[in-house]
Amino acid sequence: MSGRPLIAWGGPLALLAGIFWLSLFSWSPVPIGSWQAISELLPGKVSVLSQALVLNLRLPRSLVAILLGASLAVAGCLLQTLTRNPLASPSLLGINAGASLAMVVTSAFDPSWVAGYSIALLAAMGGGLSWGVVMLLGSCVSVAGPVAFLGLLVPHMARVWIGNDLRLMLPIGMLFGAVLMLLADLLARAVAFPAELPAGAMLALIGAPCFIWLVRRRT
Repeated sequence: MSGRPLIAWGGPLALLAGIFWLSLFSWSPVPIGSWQAISELLPGKVSVLSQALVLNLRLPRSLVAILLGASLAVAGCLLQTLTRNPLASPSLLGINAGASLAMVVTSAFDPSWVAGYSIALLAAMGGGLSWGVVMLLGSCVSVAGPVAFLGLLVPHMARVWIGNDLRLMLPIGMLFGAVLMLLADLLARAVAFPAELPAGAMLALIGAPCFIWLVRRRT
């Protein structure tokens, strides 16, 4: 069907763009209009508080969430493919916990002996699996903490949406991962505003029903 590729790729892209736009102005301690958030991104404006909030806080946070979600999705797809285990994920295989442990140990003792090494590298050494995948996961854990449930869920969503071809699964998984991570971060701000909840908790609340539906669909 000629319209299928447009829906398959355009739908997630449109959803990601919409959530990204919402993340720039929604639930802000400083009132920011919906279209004002877009205008603050344009060059040539005099710096004001709202512009500083969008450019220095909201925009970097949203971009990091997108990169984290996409990275965890790729790692999950690769792990499930390499191990041929549909339940393989960074958390189930212990990579997430190992990366977190390496960071805790490094922080608890004198860090001078690891001076010059990045946090992502230390987290990856704690993960202890394939270096390519673990470096990806280590970077994610060093920034956002244990949110690897996304790496378990997204590959299943990608298979349902686009099929089992890894060449298509990886890019569509990156889109789904970015959407879920950005949505979780947005809801973490919304639920307890003006306070914030951990994005990992919101991610579990979003992902658990989706995963249950996927399991029931397969059975």
